[in-house]
Amino acid sequence: MRELAEEGCDPKLIQPIVSLGKGLDLPITAEGIESSNVLQSLQSMGKVKGQGFLYRRPEDARATRARLAERNMLANRAQAASAADTPADTGGAQGRKAAR
Repeated sequence: MRELAEEGCDPKLIQPIVSLGKGLDLPITAEGIESSNVLQSLQSMGKVKGQGFLYRRPEDARATRARLAERNMLANRAQAASAADTPADTGGAQGRKAAR
């Protein structure tokens, strides 16, 4: 997303990726959103999710559970502990095929 942060930048690489995702009906997640200018540029391209320092600094699982528990966003402690111990699915295309 560094390219979008530069003044007067032409997002020649980013726009086709967003268009491809839309055409394939896939969710688009931009990484590295660090400024409101970058966020505005992405929002002008359509429905794009994002993550980066603009939203929140990285935190470990324990801190995340505590923050969510404070906001009553956890179903119960057993479920939260189970979710934290389960590795994230990184199967990519193969993982999606297996899930079908």
